[in-house]
Amino acid sequence: MSTRRDEIIQQLEVKLDMLSKRYAELEKSRQILNALKEENALLKQKYETLNMAKTLAPTEHDVHTTRVQLSRMIRQIDTCISLLSVEK
Repeated sequence: MSTRRDEIIQQLEVKLDMLSKRYAELEKSRQILNALKEENALLKQKYETLNMAKTLAPTEHDVHTTRVQLSRMIRQIDTCISLLSVEK
């Protein structure tokens, strides 16, 4: 009778040990999952920021057009200054 009880206790101890090991593995997996979720959220945020910056960044055509417009404005200002100088 005592032998049977000892066997049951030993089996329960083995099962408890296995359960403890599985729980520890589950906790490690949960920690890894949480870390990966945080990294994923950070990467998504960086992607959105980069995508927005790319959208707002001027293209080569925009830079050229802006330079042409500025050159035209400077010529007009120079013309106005020269006209004012002549009238004095």
